[in-house]
Amino acid sequence: LHCFNGVHHVYIAPVYAASEKEISGINSKNLVTDINRLHPSLATCLSETKEIKGLVEKFKDEKCMVITMGAGSIGKVIREVLGVS
Repeated sequence: LHCFNGVHHVYIAPVYAASEKEISGINSKNLVTDINRLHPSLATCLSETKEIKGLVEKFKDEKCMVITMGAGSIGKVIREVLGVS
């Protein structure tokens, strides 16, 4: 979790199993809890991926970086938010 050193804030979208079985305890809320244990108040859990659009809009005029990681639909979601194909 030291990869977040120097980061101002982290937003974690819901975690979904791609094509595999869900792993007990692996979810966005627990990930945020673990990040905040080492970096207090750094991470926020989003309740749904739709919130990403509002965050991009909120920070569009600031010098910030949006990084998405994962399998499944997250790539599609961020391309839709950014209006790219």
